[in-house]
Amino acid sequence: MTRDIDRRDLLKLGAAGAGLAMAGGLSACASGGGVQGSSPVVGPAPDLPLAAPPIDNVRIGFVGVGLQGGAHVRNLLRI
Repeated sequence: MTRDIDRRDLLKLGAAGAGLAMAGGLSACASGGGVQGSSPVVGPAPDLPLAAPPIDNVRIGFVGVGLQGGAHVRNLLRI
C-alpha cells in the first residue's frame, strides 16, 4: 500500500522531526551532555583579545566575487 504524500504533509513531517531532534538535543544539554561533574579547563583570558602582531605584507583572497564583489575588490585595491 503506497500513500502519496503532498507538500503540506511533507512539511508537517519535517517540522515534527526537527522538533523531536531539538527536544532530544535540549534534553542532552540539560543532563550535562555526557560526563557529569567535569568542566573544561580553560586558561586565563588574553590581555588583548584578537590582537596580532603587525605584518609587512597583507594577503587577501576573494572567492566567488560575483557582481557586487567586483566593486569590493576595486575599492580594496584603491585603499
